Amino acid sequence: MMNKNKSNIQALITTGKDKFYSNGLDLEWLGGSGAKDREAFMSAFNALCVRILTFPMPTIAALNGHAFAGGAMLALCHDYRVMRTGRGWICLNEIDLKMRFTRFMLNLIQSKVKSSIVETDMLVMGKRFAADDALTAGLVTLITGPDQLIEKSAGLAELVIGANGYDRGAMKDMKRDVYARVVALEQMLRGKDAAAKLDLSDLISKL
Repeated sequence: MMNKNKSNIQALITTGKDKFYSNGLDLEWLGGSGAKDREAFMSAFNALCVRILTFPMPTIAALNGHAFAGGAMLALCHDYRVMRTGRGWICLNEIDLKMRFTRFMLNLIQSKVKSSIVETDMLVMGKRFAADDALTAGLVTLITGPDQLIEKSAGLAELVIGANGYDRGAMKDMKRDVYARVVALEQMLRGKDAAAKLDLSDLISKL
């Protein structure tokens, strides 16, 4: 049953269905859409990423399966990631798709992926990280069997919340400060400045 008392909610946990956490953006739709629709869609995607990135409570992505491309970016927007063993990769496979990252996407990913070695493997080479490799690379916080994924994610949420919890306003302000560059870029791209418009031609090239 849904908890309708929003004041009692202290963390956000997202997960997927079956073998996918998220397989990314609908490239077929993007490739067949007009420029205005593509721009509106990507603007909404950027806004969603920033919304999760600066969400006013701890956020955990419970990776039940594959998290590819845009799905991996959404997972990286969370504060923590818990990944199931035995199935699924987290991967930025744009190199395999002959696509380029948008300016916003690169800033978002680089705000979360700190190791230059991992950055090369993940962004340039499109490496597929299974649970063990993702943990070693620091892309996920915990790995667990599939039957305990949500339980372990909830346990992590309780651990980081602690006995005293967090003030939502203070947490949102802190996240906006920590990720100020990403937040500012999303706001600029959403604005009317023509020089700051999203370059979607790179994103959909060769689709």
